Amino acid sequence: NKINSTFAYNQGTSPEGLSNAAKFIPTSGATTSRLYQGPVGSGSAVLSIYAKAAEYDSILIGGFNGTTYLNGVFNLATGTKISSTADASDIEPMGNGWYRGWVYVASSAARYWNVSVGNSTDSYNDSSFTISAANGTDGLLIYGLQWELNATYVSSYIPTYGTSATRSADSCVK
Repeated sequence: NKINSTFAYNQGTSPEGLSNAAKFIPTSGATTSRLYQGPVGSGSAVLSIYAKAAEYDSILIGGFNGTTYLNGVFNLATGTKISSTADASDIEPMGNGWYRGWVYVASSAARYWNVSVGNSTDSYNDSSFTISAANGTDGLLIYGLQWELNATYVSSYIPTYGTSATRSADSCVK
């Protein structure tokens, strides 16, 4: 579900090396803009997304455990965590200005996820940035949103291109 936002597809080269990154754009005149989904099951969960600064430089990634929003706020220009109320969160450099931000939300009955765009100078609350009046063209690049139920850590990206997938257990052989 998109609230006060649009997407322009194939707007940049993703970490996959293809021109398939989407631009997440707040609707003209909006003071908040977000993408959310839920409820999507119960149990612990990890939400991750690849993002790259464009005209906006920050992203809020969050989960809702049924009573409280638990989020991580990340600056994509500097690759730093601004704040976090999640059970765990981090941002990792992926090269070429891309970062992978993630949040972990511990077990609960209801699960929602939320992504919001803003600038590091904008204020934010539990679920979104309060942005200056948007012009309908500025945004930031995103790719590879991944929601992992019953997980306690972020795993490698699983490209599913819009469908659900279950992976085999990771294994290591020496």
